[in-house]
Amino acid sequence: MGATTTTNMPGPHSVPRWILTAVIGRHPRWTLIRLAVLVLGTWVVFNYVLTPPMQVYGISMEPTFHDGQKIYLISRVAKKPQRGDVVRIRWRQTDGVRYVKRVLGLPGETIAFVKGRLYINNQPQDEPYVKTDCDWNMPPKLLGPDEYYVSGDNRGMAFDEHWHRAVSLQQIEGKVLFRGNS
Repeated sequence: MGATTTTNMPGPHSVPRWILTAVIGRHPRWTLIRLAVLVLGTWVVFNYVLTPPMQVYGISMEPTFHDGQKIYLISRVAKKPQRGDVVRIRWRQTDGVRYVKRVLGLPGETIAFVKGRLYINNQPQDEPYVKTDCDWNMPPKLLGPDEYYVSGDNRGMAFDEHWHRAVSLQQIEGKVLFRGNS
């Protein structure tokens, strides 16, 4: 006579089959491959396509962005900024300081401010995002082949107190895509 033993350990059939199928799929090997592709794809997107979220400090971009507001999605793949785009700038390679500014001038253009009005190639520009009176004056400046002129939207600030300048394409880290509520 053979002896039989029983254990109280749950066997593979103690979990309903539909739960196993929902968790690991009908073909576990393909599920593992899909999971690996998903993890790798997510890593690539968040390391090479999007930048980490950031918080706005200061009032230079008001009323578009407010002090303390969060910016959640900044695309690194939007490499050639267009006039009017809001971008994140890395001013110096070493200090880690980032700015959020609007692109006003494109490579090869001449930019000037006359009595608060923006001129590109001697043509006045409509800037619907500027909501404050401005008295800025700046003589014409020719942008180089790799330069973009950026500034904040709060033109009520004094010209000398505002961060605005020509930056290279390499300093532009990406275009702002999504922001949180103020």
